[in-house]
Amino acid sequence: MRDAGLQPADDPIAEAAFQAIRYLTTVSAEGIQISVHWGEVTLRGAVSTQSQRRIVEEVVTCQSGVKRIVNLLSIEPENEFQAGWFPVSESPAIHADYDFFGKWCYGCD
Repeated sequence: MRDAGLQPADDPIAEAAFQAIRYLTTVSAEGIQISVHWGEVTLRGAVSTQSQRRIVEEVVTCQSGVKRIVNLLSIEPENEFQAGWFPVSESPAIHADYDFFGKWCYGCD
């Protein structure tokens, strides 16, 4: 029987979570910090979009031993396009159109 004062093995949970994030093609693992205490995973750092924030949380939630997620990831767009604006006075002549899925995009042909 395990002593009630001992922590469960949190290091393997943190490593599995980090590896899962690292293998995502849409999110950079750089800048994401993971801490685990009794199966509660806290995510800190920054990602570029809300969808990246959600994807990271979902991937970590699926790891064995995770009981709860505290997602403190902030959203810091990498450029103006991700922020949802483009200064008109500085904009080059670009083609704006709807992409295949009906979303507004710049430079679509």
